[in-house]
Parts: sequence; structure tokens; C-alpha cells
Amino acid sequence: MVGNQDRFTPAFKAEVALAALRGGRRYPELAGEYGVATGEIAQWVAVLEQGAEALFRHPGTEAGANETDVEALYQQIGRLMMERDALARHCGVPDTNTDDDDRDRPDVLIPQD
Repeated sequence: MVGNQDRFTPAFKAEVALAALRGGRRYPELAGEYGVATGEIAQWVAVLEQGAEALFRHPGTEAGANETDVEALYQQIGRLMMERDALARHCGVPDTNTDDDDRDRPDVLIPQD
């Protein structure tokens, strides 16, 4: 089933989901017409219903959420860099990191050896 995810384009999935939402035909009829499984149609309809609200949001209303995500990602990068450096020291790998650009960034946690 892993390969099936890329078998259909997003445009095709949207077309099938919209046809299902318009009504008039049952999933088995649509499945036969479009050559897909009824379970796939149900999944695509659910995705469309869940994401429909985002189509009507005003641009920029989630800017604060994106900034929070970026901050959390910088913190995660810092933690991963610290973990990588600790593992490298433990394994005896010489430090080849010569990029010190992030060392002045207060939002990135980098060990100061």
C-alpha cells in the first residue's frame, strides 16, 4: 500500500473527493468509474473536509503560529547539534565543524567548548 500514495495526483484525488461530496452517486459507483477503492475515496473526502476551512482563512492569520514553529525548530536544531557533538566526542571523532555563524544566535543552543 506504500506505493499507492503516489499513484494518484492531488488534482485527481480532489476531483474524486468533490464528486463524492456532490452526491448523487455512491462510493462503489465512483470507485468503478475512477478505478479506485472505496476506502481511498472515503479518505480523500475526509482530507478535503478537514482542509476546507483553510481555504477561507485570511492570509497571515497564522503568522504567530509559524513564528512559534520556527522558534521550536531552532531549539530542536540546537539540541540535535549538542547531541551530535556529544556523540562525536564519545566516539573520538575530531571536530570538523568550522562554521561558527550560529554561535552568536541566542535562540540556537550550541555547546560552547
